Formats: sequence, C-alpha cells, structure tokens
Amino acid sequence: MFKFSKLIPQRPQIDLETVRETLLYIESDCRDCPELERVATAIARTISEIDRVREPDVPRGRTDVISASFLPAGL
Repeated sequence: MFKFSKLIPQRPQIDLETVRETLLYIESDCRDCPELERVATAIARTISEIDRVREPDVPRGRTDVISASFLPAGL
C-alpha cells in the first residue's frame, strides 16, 4: 500500500493528449449507436474544450516511470 507524501505538495500531471485520444475512441463508438447520440455530442464538446485549453508549447513535468516515488503507507 502506498500514500502520497505531504512533504512535496504537487498538482497531479494530467496528460490531456491521452485523455483526448481516449474520448475520441469512446465518442466514435457512441456515434454508431443512435441511443447514445447525446452522449457523443457531449463528448465532442469535451474534446473541443480540451483542444481550447491545451497548451502544447508548455514544457511538462517528468512523466516517465522513474520519476515516480512511492512511500510505504504509515510513514
């Protein structure tokens, strides 16, 4: 079991590109189902919002596995 250290408070890094690609996959499946047309529309709006706020020129923090640090629970 692991817990987050309170010594270094950080906002979690969200990979918007991965979120966007996942939503595109879901949205395309929903488009093929007439009962889910409103869901597909909502997801398409969400994708548009991600495109609006995404800043591709801003350098990201390290996202590779070796940058993770795990602490045993209870420390």
